[in-house]
Amino acid sequence: DTLDAASLRQAVIHGSVVASFACQDFGPASLVSLAKEAIAELQQSLNETWELHLEADPRDRELLECILSDEGFNTRASYTLDVWGGLIANSQNNRVVVINTLEARLERASPYLRRYLAAFFETEEQMAEEKWMA
Repeated sequence: DTLDAASLRQAVIHGSVVASFACQDFGPASLVSLAKEAIAELQQSLNETWELHLEADPRDRELLECILSDEGFNTRASYTLDVWGGLIANSQNNRVVVINTLEARLERASPYLRRYLAAFFETEEQMAEEKWMA
């Protein structure tokens, strides 16, 4: 199997990684998605009326506050993380924690990415060898 851009994108998506995880490419739409995913996952885990606390990088403060306001979330947030992007959502009692940072997503995607990258480089090597032999 060769690895093309679509396959890599699928591997990244299925591995729970945002496709463009470079710090400079991380934009408002990505933070919106990560925040909504973390809050939704936390809500699913809690059966009772829930309050949550968010932790994010200080560089995302203004953007996260706009997102929370736009989405109607009335929640506390602290800005103590040093991450590429994303956030951590905690239940009020800290029993449930959803880590939805880009670093955590990349770590979860690593097994998928390794498999696809190995196939990609193996195919590239074979193609170069065939070209050289011709």
